Amino acid sequence: MKRWLILLFAAGALADDYPRFVLPLGGSWTDFELKMSTNNFATVCYWIKSTGATGVADDSDPDIYWCDDYAADGRAWVKSLLYTPISTQLANPLTEIEQVIVYPSRCCSVDPDVWMLPSREHLIAVYCRVGGTGAEKNASGTAVHWIPVVPVWLTERPVVP
Repeated sequence: MKRWLILLFAAGALADDYPRFVLPLGGSWTDFELKMSTNNFATVCYWIKSTGATGVADDSDPDIYWCDDYAADGRAWVKSLLYTPISTQLANPLTEIEQVIVYPSRCCSVDPDVWMLPSREHLIAVYCRVGGTGAEKNASGTAVHWIPVVPVWLTERPVVP
């Protein structure tokens, strides 16, 4: 079995895989922050937030999509502008963003060949919902409420019109 995986990797079958994240938001939550780690967050290997520029371990070319129920066609996927809050791109302030679809790119400050593999041991991801008052907090309001999320792995990064 190991020999088969090594052959697939050498042929490039695993090297170009892309994770796809579906992040439920809903209610008054319009934005998000997504982080990934290979060591249970002792360090972060990926970090993107839809509300503006990210600090370290960022992605300069993610694809982020959502639907706007006040747009001319509420079924059409809207591609988010890079480092621009989704909340500022809405057709109407009453728009409810049920979920966002995030396709990380391979244009990351941390080499994606090191961590962006479905076979990468210990790769975990979390996200938090963000709204007009900031990130969602725990019940006592003392810490950010992080939600675990698991990607679906694709062999190609989709292109949505």
